Amino acid sequence: MAEAYKHHFYGHVEAEMKRYLGLLLLDPARFLDYTREYCGRVMSRLAWDDATQGRLNGESADTTLHCMSVSGPITNTVTPLWFLPSFINPWYKFEVKREREQRQWWINLFRIAKQRMLRGDLPSDTWAYRYFEQLRREGNVTLEQTKDQEDFASCMIGFLNLVGVVTISGPLKFYLMAMALHPHWQKKAQEEIDRVCGDRMPTMQDYEKLPIVRACLKETVRWRSGVPLGKFSDR
Repeated sequence: MAEAYKHHFYGHVEAEMKRYLGLLLLDPARFLDYTREYCGRVMSRLAWDDATQGRLNGESADTTLHCMSVSGPITNTVTPLWFLPSFINPWYKFEVKREREQRQWWINLFRIAKQRMLRGDLPSDTWAYRYFEQLRREGNVTLEQTKDQEDFASCMIGFLNLVGVVTISGPLKFYLMAMALHPHWQKKAQEEIDRVCGDRMPTMQDYEKLPIVRACLKETVRWRSGVPLGKFSDR
């Protein structure tokens, strides 16, 4: 993850942003769905070089977070209910099904990436490539593994996806809300971008030249922290 950050996420952020903004222009009422999908597409590119998994990646992360949250199933707050027999426990049955489908999805993507690695067409900037390359450095040239090893590795990469979606899509949504609530700051940020970037889209390379935009982003994270147990301020 540090390597991806050092290389500005290999241009995936900017590439997917164009699509995201186009969707917002066409149907702004679906900004929640599009924001989640945007983050899912970036993370799917980083993991497996497969942006088509973005929508499912975003939905999977959102559902998983809901199941972990105190605002999710009642079993998260009234814990004795979790121990009801499975045939009368809808929360348990839902979680078993959700977890099974998520694991199967991750292992399928992992195996597709492995086949691409063996064919030599898996990009070296993906997390899957870095994992398989590590296996080869350790002497496993054929990338053969046990089922448990594949399951562990696919979940490891899958959870990187999940964490990336839930920690970024939330602040992005709150940033949109902040700009709607404080249009004078939106105007200041727009003027700064126009002054620095002209007619082109801003990129990560412009970050240092955009102090107002940086301040708006940082204030959003302070104002509505993405940490589930963090302290929130309404001021």
